[in-house]
Amino acid sequence: MDGPDPRAVKRRPMARAGIASARARRSEAGERTFTLFADGALDLDVLHRLVESAEAISEGAAYPAPGGETWFGTTSLTLDLSRLPLSDPADAGLARRLAATLMSDKRAERVINDRLYRELARLLGTATPLEFEVTAVATAEGRAVRLVADLEAPLAALVGTHGGR
Repeated sequence: MDGPDPRAVKRRPMARAGIASARARRSEAGERTFTLFADGALDLDVLHRLVESAEAISEGAAYPAPGGETWFGTTSLTLDLSRLPLSDPADAGLARRLAATLMSDKRAERVINDRLYRELARLLGTATPLEFEVTAVATAEGRAVRLVADLEAPLAALVGTHGGR
């Protein structure tokens, strides 16, 4: 079977790559501020900054399970809105909006799960599995959002057992 004639195929326009960054503004004092909800949608770059600056407290242990040893634990992330210079008013209303968004936005869920995986890797080191399950609840507490995540990770599915990924 022959492929298409390359001379007869219409060329597509070249792909363009760009760099998107957080929507930053300058305050009256000249400092850089960030908008958490730009145009009504959650700005993921600002969320990344907030999640990376979050205080994390984790605990857990491995227990025997029918499919092999499983690690069970809890991680609490405190996202303090006052840690970033936000142009949005960093008040209880913004914290409630962020907590609700963290529970409903799949993009935010991925950002949180990435941070939780790194926290899991910090605790388990070379025993960190590829997959883990998360059950999380986010609540607003004043100008902060507390995210409490229960983690379950089967230790049989280690990174080294899947082709060195």
